[in-house]
Amino acid sequence: QIASGGNTDYSVRLWDAVTGTLTKTLRGHTNAVWWVTFSPDGKLVASGGVGGEAKLWDAKTGKELRSVKATDASIEGIQFSPDGKTIVTCGAALDGQVKIWNVTSGELLKTFRGPEGYYRCVVFSPDGRSVAVGTVPNAMIWDLATGESRTLKAQGGRIQTLAFSPDGKRLFGAGERGII
Repeated sequence: QIASGGNTDYSVRLWDAVTGTLTKTLRGHTNAVWWVTFSPDGKLVASGGVGGEAKLWDAKTGKELRSVKATDASIEGIQFSPDGKTIVTCGAALDGQVKIWNVTSGELLKTFRGPEGYYRCVVFSPDGRSVAVGTVPNAMIWDLATGESRTLKAQGGRIQTLAFSPDGKRLFGAGERGII
């Protein structure tokens, strides 16, 4: 299935990727939905956007399972960990926060604070031991066990997307000024 947000009725839509048939419309957001992601096993969908609310949905039934207030601004990135047990969010609030949430309980497990600024995207490493965020104008990587962070200098501008290589040894990014 394919999940999509960003429509004018503030819903998340699930389509069958083979037939193109709309299979579910998930309603419950009160503002624009910008980010959606499937859990690694495909059973859950997480969504977030304007207003800072992150929602967790059952992908099969479309039922909303829980909602958390992740930021006072908008969610700019949301992703499941590789084991599907946690979700990471980052936001456009100028507070420099990246938050890790327990999928089962909705409990906030950790908050990482970096330099103030817009955090535009977030990604877990393949082993789930670190998380990277794209900021304006750099990228940061946090070690989830120690909380230590590293800043990766970019070419300036806004980083819009990040991806770890499958072995987790390289981080790729792209943004306003091309690949970083």
